[in-house]
Amino acid sequence: MRISGGRVHAGDQRFDADPLDGVADGTAVAYVRPEHLALTPAALESGWKATLRHVYLSGSVAHLELDVPALGQTLEAELGGDEAQRRSLTTGVTVTVQPRHLTVFPIDSKTGKPDLQRRRVVHPRYGQAAIARWR
Repeated sequence: MRISGGRVHAGDQRFDADPLDGVADGTAVAYVRPEHLALTPAALESGWKATLRHVYLSGSVAHLELDVPALGQTLEAELGGDEAQRRSLTTGVTVTVQPRHLTVFPIDSKTGKPDLQRRRVVHPRYGQAAIARWR
């Protein structure tokens, strides 16, 4: 992940959000809570393409393990078990994943570690067409 011109870039996506004022260009790490990932089987222009590797049902919550090649890692998303069934989210399905918000930690160029004092919460803005398709 990197910050360039006050914007966050992760994998093949640039997140349109308020600029990160006072944060220099460079690398960063981010944290996204599982419940803050929106996903749909629809192919959208914005968002990461992912393959659903596993669905864990725990009570009324479905925990989804997602392989995201653009990030080179696995993400976990959560949603209601009924919602997962309604959307036909089963192993092997390709989905589009969008973070509703993410916490970004710029990497300190001197220490090579995340700078906890400069963390920012980013609220990406997606076009109305993309938002409408999530409903």
